[in-house]
Amino acid sequence: PVGIILLMNIFREKILFEKDIVDRTNIPLLGIIPTGSKNKKSPLKINVVTHSGRDPLTESFRMLRSKLDYFSNNQKKAGAAILQISSSGSWEGKSFISINMALSLAYMGKKVLLIGADLYKPTLSEYLEIDLEANGLSTYLEEKIEDIHEVIISHKETSNLDIIPTGPIPHDPGELLSHSLMKETLNNLRDEYDYIIVDSPPFVVVSGGFIISNYVDCTLYVVRSNYTRLS
Repeated sequence: PVGIILLMNIFREKILFEKDIVDRTNIPLLGIIPTGSKNKKSPLKINVVTHSGRDPLTESFRMLRSKLDYFSNNQKKAGAAILQISSSGSWEGKSFISINMALSLAYMGKKVLLIGADLYKPTLSEYLEIDLEANGLSTYLEEKIEDIHEVIISHKETSNLDIIPTGPIPHDPGELLSHSLMKETLNNLRDEYDYIIVDSPPFVVVSGGFIISNYVDCTLYVVRSNYTRLS
């Protein structure tokens, strides 16, 4: 049995433990988020943190939130700290982390802006029950709307959390994200918020994640146990 376990570990292709990350990178491991319970009737309805909850999910985001000084110390400009949340590919939890991180910061009294910048496969709008065809970031970057504030909406239950939904899926997401307007807008919005959370495209599948990384202060990279590949 010991030999079988050792062989299985040698030929394992997916991340399972903290050690798998720590031993292979010099990147700080900021936290571990427990898996939310699955909702078979509504798979796009995710678990969210609560204001005064003591459940493992809420506590784990409080712990992650407490380590955000790391990001603040790496800010490129004064004003809001801009945090990109991404992953290697789809279904690794970046939108789940983005939403709950934004809520956790808002519950602390911070003014937070959550941006759905994954113009390739936008699940954030679906999770937040926002119409996928409603005006959003893509509409603004295509210059169909002049003022970004026209696509900013308030969270239904949290007054100090604003959202820029993704908007309709464009034909050229990479080109839109490369537009100088994206960088200029993020810098202009720094003066209005304490934190800006950007739910970005994944890094491995498309170029969007790399493009956005040039505009932000730090990137929080999400890996999912028994799902994300080791290489």
